Amino acid sequence: MSQAQSADIPVLSPQAEAKRLRGLRNANGVGPWFGHRVFRRLILMVAATRMKGKIHGLHQLPQPSPAYYPPRYRRKGDSHISDYPFVVAPNHQHMLDIPLTGFIPRPMAWPSKPDFVRWTWLKWLNQPQGCIPFMRDVDWAKHPEYQKFTYTKDEMKDVVHRALLRGQPVVLYPQGTRRDDDDLSDAKLGAMYAALRANVPLVPLAIYGVGKADEHRRTHFLRRSCAAAVVMEPIHPENYMGGDRVVARAMQRDWQMAIEKGRELARVLQSTM
Repeated sequence: MSQAQSADIPVLSPQAEAKRLRGLRNANGVGPWFGHRVFRRLILMVAATRMKGKIHGLHQLPQPSPAYYPPRYRRKGDSHISDYPFVVAPNHQHMLDIPLTGFIPRPMAWPSKPDFVRWTWLKWLNQPQGCIPFMRDVDWAKHPEYQKFTYTKDEMKDVVHRALLRGQPVVLYPQGTRRDDDDLSDAKLGAMYAALRANVPLVPLAIYGVGKADEHRRTHFLRRSCAAAVVMEPIHPENYMGGDRVVARAMQRDWQMAIEKGRELARVLQSTM
């Protein structure tokens, strides 16, 4: 495996390594067009029992129109899925951020923690629909057994890059994991580097209404959480000067400002729901 392993993490045998790679063949971030449509609708239907969500600003997405859906959606070969790939970068405070991001009417790849493919039925459900499971730093320490069915972090980056080059949008959370507060200062650079490496726009998605630091409003029926998301203006890597790290840092600062501004807009929109 490409990930450097410490002495207390067992190295997979050749047989186990071959089995791991076989199990990840369909975890390429690209799934069938029909499957994504069905999968997305099912997720949104389940989420609707807990959340009333709205997304605003879809016209900001790098695509011909908010209703655009790729006419072709292929898993194999070099054919482009779309001419409008991008990296969606939301703030992350709650599990419901995931279905709220799903209100964007585009199939997207989504790197995930191993829990999303922990059981065989989850792997069969999620991987063909864009899930790219990988070992986070905390997983290597707490759950070394996850290495048997996930990518390493370096492998995940390569899969994301290939998906973007094929025209597949990707969802990456700069904060890395869910936060209990609204602090964005410790956001990682992974989403910025992914957009920079593939030379595609980074799209900030500001979410408000479900995090612990947010003001909560609930519907009268079912007491569902009201949440709003705002698509902010895309951040284009080619508009920056300097080395990769300098550009990534500048993009990170602009992402943070866009999320802070967008959350204020989303707070106003949530108050009217």
